[in-house]
Amino acid sequence: MRSRSRPAPSSTGTSPGGDGASRESRLFLPAVLALLAGMAALQLTSARQESQTFDEGFHLTAGFSYWVKGDFRLNREHPPLSKLAAALPLLFTGAKFPELAREWEDGNQYKLSEEFLYNNTVDADQLLFLGRLPGIAMTMALGLAVAAVARAYGPLPALLAVFFFATDPNLLAHGRYVTSDLPVALMIFLAAVTWSKALETRRRVHFALAALALGLALATKYSALFLLLAHPAAAAVQSWRARRPYPFDALALVTAGGLLVVSAVYLPETARALRAPGLGRLDKLLPEHTDTQKAAKQVARDFRLPAHSFLRGALAVIQHNEDGHRSYFLGKTSDRGSHWYFPVAFLVKTPTAVLAAGAAAVLLARSIPLLALYPVLYFALSMSSQINIGIRHLLPVYPFLFVAIAAAAARLGRSRWRRAALAAGLSLCLTQAVEVARISPYYLAFFNTLAGGPEAGRFYLADSNLDWGQDAKRLGQWMKANHVPRICASYFGSANLDYYGVAYDQIPAPPPEIPDCIAAVSVTNLQDVYTPPNGHAWARKRQPFAHIGHSIFLYDLRTDRNKR
Repeated sequence: MRSRSRPAPSSTGTSPGGDGASRESRLFLPAVLALLAGMAALQLTSARQESQTFDEGFHLTAGFSYWVKGDFRLNREHPPLSKLAAALPLLFTGAKFPELAREWEDGNQYKLSEEFLYNNTVDADQLLFLGRLPGIAMTMALGLAVAAVARAYGPLPALLAVFFFATDPNLLAHGRYVTSDLPVALMIFLAAVTWSKALETRRRVHFALAALALGLALATKYSALFLLLAHPAAAAVQSWRARRPYPFDALALVTAGGLLVVSAVYLPETARALRAPGLGRLDKLLPEHTDTQKAAKQVARDFRLPAHSFLRGALAVIQHNEDGHRSYFLGKTSDRGSHWYFPVAFLVKTPTAVLAAGAAAVLLARSIPLLALYPVLYFALSMSSQINIGIRHLLPVYPFLFVAIAAAAARLGRSRWRRAALAAGLSLCLTQAVEVARISPYYLAFFNTLAGGPEAGRFYLADSNLDWGQDAKRLGQWMKANHVPRICASYFGSANLDYYGVAYDQIPAPPPEIPDCIAAVSVTNLQDVYTPPNGHAWARKRQPFAHIGHSIFLYDLRTDRNKR
């Protein structure tokens, strides 16, 4: 690796422009901070209003166990970094980890998370809110990173990018949840930016930062493994463009450095792996029922790999993808993914203004910046996934999209169409503001105007695109406000309904007869995503009289007594 005093042309195809003393430049940082502060306020207020989504209890309980037990057995299918961050504030609350020896031995995250949240010394809503704060902080960090990269195109184009970021309903929603989806979007963006910068400058400090960012990404979510393909590809493109030798040594050192960071995140387990008797052999724990399992077992045996949680989790995710995951897409459920799932999800869940601005960015691009390789490769790999459960898996694409929009805005700002471009930009901002205002505070249920809004969402997608169990708290509030003492329910989620004052009788799927009650049916169950086929056909034939946050439909079946 060589240090160069003169940097090569920017890999993003940009060069800083404008007078640093200009009014726009002086106001840039305050404007960015104001936009992100507004975003944080929306996230904080809405986070207080929602119950836990399906996975949050698992992530929060697992993260707390990592801190207090130094053991990574819970929730291995996700690396620990974001869970450690989420659980950190809880260490100062006096919360206790459940003393359920059998469930701990079995790694039963369902029972442990239920006990941890709802039978603790600290109120469940307080635990959940505190656990959501680090995710909101990481959302702010991602917004600052987008601003920093987009700033190379000028202050006004960069502000446009930050505005779209700060008002994006998908980021508003998932950025406040205790999951790894927003954190990995941050880490992937940082990994791409730092590696691109390192390839440009060939400076040791930039390679060190690239190694750190790579390791943090890998320690956050296994989808970041795509970086092990994207980084070599980016190096090849940059070497060809700059007519430089391929940086084999730098790539090897950055990859090794990233793996060292992963090992450090798993430090208690890594330390056990290095001493006798250690963690045992990975191949001894692997089944060999499928070709993938047989190949993994052979590799583990040949390289004498330890039974490290990072490796076990990665193999579990690979097997999960091979097995498939039940999902709902355009009115049908399937255990196998569709190549069209993520393109359609992107088109119906991305705000209308961002779609228009993104299309303009593609049409106006005169050259392809190196950073563009990352979202294109990530999107392409996502289309081959058999786990089709939400737009949240596409969040890493959005920061790159906002930067591309800034680049297009800068190009138009230098053209003879400048005034028209300014008017178009203001119109897009207004469109974005109207869409986010209409969905607020139910950001998870957002579908754009072209798709028909959240009311039409269930005809396209379900699960974490629309109904992830987030409205249990609102259901209890509705019952109290309307003096409804008891309901019957088919709820999709992991929140404790009793905790939120929801007295209910469970509706079987399908019920032997139509119950005589006010029925609350989660949209994911309404579409029979994880319940038997036609388990809720009776509900689909009826019109709800109300809905709770777009995710729970209410039916007054007491008026149906003579229609059974």
